[in-house]
Amino acid sequence: MSTREDIEQKLANTGNLSSADVAGFDEQQPEQSVEKSLREPATVEREKTKDKLITAAGDTERLAPPAGTNIEIAPADKDAFTAALIGNTRMTLSSKRLGGKCTITVRSRTLRETDAIIKQLQRESREGKFHAQLDQSMRLRALILAFQVAELNGTEYAIPEEPLIEIVSDSGTTKPAWIGRADDWYGQSDAMNTIVWGCIQEFEDKYWMMTENAANADFWQPVASI
Repeated sequence: MSTREDIEQKLANTGNLSSADVAGFDEQQPEQSVEKSLREPATVEREKTKDKLITAAGDTERLAPPAGTNIEIAPADKDAFTAALIGNTRMTLSSKRLGGKCTITVRSRTLRETDAIIKQLQRESREGKFHAQLDQSMRLRALILAFQVAELNGTEYAIPEEPLIEIVSDSGTTKPAWIGRADDWYGQSDAMNTIVWGCIQEFEDKYWMMTENAANADFWQPVASI
């Protein structure tokens, strides 16, 4: 009995193991060093994006990938994730689409930016701007794109500046400039919106899977990653 699956099956069926059952297992299942684990890619089956905003903004029939789509966490992804968190900077990842003719770079959000998105959506909901759940989901998607798209096919988008939240005072109302960027996405084709949104979903899958594995001694365990 040489594989982990065989041993686990025998244990489940009988409740015990003999010395013969596990003979030779250690030699055939060598321990993976920390350095080797960090440098090897880990492929996981995509199930559900962990970011609740991303999930809420998704139109599952049009935007979700086919069941069983695999996401590979490459060593470069781990390096970018670790450097961003330790250095308190943005994590960015670039993807190629349309046969390499289109480059899309996505960046991570800050907690303040997430708060700004939620407050803006709540404000627009109170103003009665949404006539259906799909209207609200599409608006939420545009608000997220305004913060997380760093570059689209050569056009770079700067990090939104303060104020991030609408300010009302005696002298008037100051609306955040980033809301205009969200409005601009309505001028993009539906196909391009869907392509870019797919890159955001892929980014979030990687980002949150690495977050959930941050407590591992070797940071990432390729076997049983989620």
